Amino acid sequence: MDPLDFHAAEALARAEVNRLGEGVGTEFGLMTDRTLAVESGWVFFFNTVEFIETGNRSAALAGNGPIYITTSGVLHRLPSATPWEAALKELQDQAT
Repeated sequence: MDPLDFHAAEALARAEVNRLGEGVGTEFGLMTDRTLAVESGWVFFFNTVEFIETGNRSAALAGNGPIYITTSGVLHRLPSATPWEAALKELQDQAT
């Protein structure tokens, strides 16, 4: 299987964010300016569309960890209780 490229990973992250938003009746979106490339994939941050567009803090999500998509196309929801870097390292350590 060919490794996933950024655009395919972003489409997976968008689909997950849309699914999560539909589950609670609020439109979520990717914070594209915060997306990070890491050695083994990408980390996508998200929030409500209202917060992304207006910066209105009362519309911001709380406790939403980022989405990590590997170059092999596996989606992981990273926890918000720890820094995303630590959560990603733990996830990668478990895989080895």
